[in-house]
Amino acid sequence: YWWRRLPLMVKVALLMFTVALAGIFGGGLINPPVLEPETPPFGTTTAELWVDGYDETYTEWNEYGSSPYLDAQDYPDNYIDVIYGSMLEGYFTFEDFTGNGIIESVILKIYTKTTTTYNKYTVYVSDGSTEQSYQVNSLDWSWVEIDLTDFLDSVDKVNTAKIKFESGTLASHGTYVDAAYLEVIYEPA
Repeated sequence: YWWRRLPLMVKVALLMFTVALAGIFGGGLINPPVLEPETPPFGTTTAELWVDGYDETYTEWNEYGSSPYLDAQDYPDNYIDVIYGSMLEGYFTFEDFTGNGIIESVILKIYTKTTTTYNKYTVYVSDGSTEQSYQVNSLDWSWVEIDLTDFLDSVDKVNTAKIKFESGTLASHGTYVDAAYLEVIYEPA
């Protein structure tokens, strides 16, 4: 009975306060989904082919540490960065794939950071004869993934793959790359 006598604005305020308290103290009104880690298909094996070489074809970014700079996630020990636009760095090569079987997928993983959302840079991937480009950015240090399954569709292409980077036109805001590798999921023969 007392609830009906309260003015509408007071009722709304009490309702909002109750919902806020329920959210703060885990009242069960909002339950975020639990995300399971992605697992490779049953019967497959994963190979990580880390950067193992840097041929210095392009050397317009800053390099810190020891070449090949991107062979481990170890910032600030070894990494590359740039603060100017349209600068090239590469080529970086990868360890050879020595598995025997059918390749299911190839993902390029890059541990990177850009300082603004509009500060994208380009990753060029070569399979030994042709090159494709991909736009990348990440506001915080994180692993960015590029699906290369349709492009690197054979063992020969995986083993000749190499990458180079081109800074975006707004690179004065900062672009950093710490590590890169190819994740190859395959079904053993």
